[in-house]
Amino acid sequence: MTAIRRIRAWWFDTAKQARWTTYVCIPIGVAGLLSGVYGDSHHGWDDRAFLTNLISSLTSLMFGVPTALLIITHLGNYQTEALEKRQVARRVRAELEVLEQALLQNLGPDSVLYVRQRLAALKRTTLAILDHLPPEGEAMTESLFESQVTHVRICQHILERLFSDRDREKFNKWMNEIQAQWKVLDEDVRPSVANTGNPWITLAKGSEARNALPTIQESGILRDPEVITDRRSGIRPHMERLNWIEAFEALLSAHHELLRLYR
Repeated sequence: MTAIRRIRAWWFDTAKQARWTTYVCIPIGVAGLLSGVYGDSHHGWDDRAFLTNLISSLTSLMFGVPTALLIITHLGNYQTEALEKRQVARRVRAELEVLEQALLQNLGPDSVLYVRQRLAALKRTTLAILDHLPPEGEAMTESLFESQVTHVRICQHILERLFSDRDREKFNKWMNEIQAQWKVLDEDVRPSVANTGNPWITLAKGSEARNALPTIQESGILRDPEVITDRRSGIRPHMERLNWIEAFEALLSAHHELLRLYR
């Protein structure tokens, strides 16, 4: 059944003119073929050389014309589809380059790998700060406090090296550019990719990146980390930083996967 459906789809993808030419020519060709076979078996063409050649040529033409039309039509279709796929792929690569520039605009050295490593280190340090807390209701011990101070300093150092500028206005502009460029890829380019059959990231990864956009708009990442002295209010800034890192990592991961698909 699958083969039959594919043949039917192939046939109805053929241009209408080619299909109608086939409907007309093939029956005429079959009639010419049958008449030729019948004439040969009854020696009807022995003294009719011109008519024999005429019917033979006409029969060949009736089979040759639709065959050529079908081949040329589908070759043209394949070439058109291949050209569209290449054009869409070039568009994806160009927009990914713009997105990479936007992602790295306010970060340190111009390297996605460097940024991912720094974000991973910042995430580990933030988790370490949250891990070095006394149980609920207990006082902060000296050793826990010293561990927190150490990790806060490391966190501060990473932030200083990661962000080239922590000005809030510039940060908001940076985030808006990232959001706008991702929307170009997600809302403009992605439908073209789907129409041409080009590869794209999974729905889950695309959804993660889309959901990350509101989170990275939060500017809590710019605040200097502090030692947690009050468990209730002190945890929140570190959780905000953690959420921002994970959201930004989701965008970097989607960008990396698309780069891998369109190398």
